[in-house]
Amino acid sequence: MIEEKVEDLKNKFNRFDDWMGKYQYVIALGKKQNGFNEEWRIDDNEVRGCQSKVWLVTEKVDDNLKFYSDSDSSITKGISYLLSYVYSDEKPEDIIEHQPTFVKEIGLVDALSPTRQNGLKSMILKIKSFASQQYLENLPKPIS
Repeated sequence: MIEEKVEDLKNKFNRFDDWMGKYQYVIALGKKQNGFNEEWRIDDNEVRGCQSKVWLVTEKVDDNLKFYSDSDSSITKGISYLLSYVYSDEKPEDIIEHQPTFVKEIGLVDALSPTRQNGLKSMILKIKSFASQQYLENLPKPIS
């Protein structure tokens, strides 16, 4: 299912001839974000390593994870939306195994400043960390 969402994103980004169109699209995606509660804007939910303030929260729904994100920057908000879209409603082990090469393939990495690239990496690491934590919590307990 992750790959279907990645292919959807690639198709949408391929419609644009230049990065400016893609950039505006990322900002528009960020404006679509909703469902981020004000009380989630706390230090524990902040993604470290981002130039802007970014908050990322996850919840477990059945066996899948759902991600909610927000930022005080339009472009970062859009980037966090892309990541939340790709990884929400997926199993922790699928998130862990997935290599996020799509961020390069859609041209996102090359269009970002080094500080925003670091922020992107930090968001991906936090998502993978959430998935790893959930995966480990679901492993069978050893018999004592």
